[in-house]
Amino acid sequence: SILDFSKIEEGEMETYPTDINIAELFDEINILLETQVKEKNITLETHGLDSTRMIYADKQLLKQAFINILSNAVKFTQENGNIQINYTFKDNLNHFNICDNGVGISPEDLKEIFEPFKQGSSATKTKAKGTGLGLAITKKIITELHNGQIEIQSKENKGTCFHISL
Repeated sequence: SILDFSKIEEGEMETYPTDINIAELFDEINILLETQVKEKNITLETHGLDSTRMIYADKQLLKQAFINILSNAVKFTQENGNIQINYTFKDNLNHFNICDNGVGISPEDLKEIFEPFKQGSSATKTKAKGTGLGLAITKKIITELHNGQIEIQSKENKGTCFHISL
């Protein structure tokens, strides 16, 4: 994570964009997260993932960005919780909304959520482990390496939603 972050910071991260089938990408991600999701009996729902929809992007980097978001969603969602991935194509943009009904993020922590090495109070309360680089890297992958946008909305004890446009 540190090496990837420093490469992106220095403008040295190379990208290898190709046409990616979005449904297949999320199938691969779901397989990687399957054990964590089952351990907590979390329902992971996907909506709108058309098997014919393609996106031109770096597959490994985009997969890493979505894994970072989804693994945090699993980490901060209680047992028997719910995570939803919604996809739409509108105005020539791919829109991804990833929402959970987990512990949420305080307004103070939201201000710094994409800063490197920052972990919110939710991580301390739940004793979740991590470097505090996942979302910083995710933001750079989305905004700097793919010219996209990422936004976050969250309410404590209600959940968190990430909105990504590429």
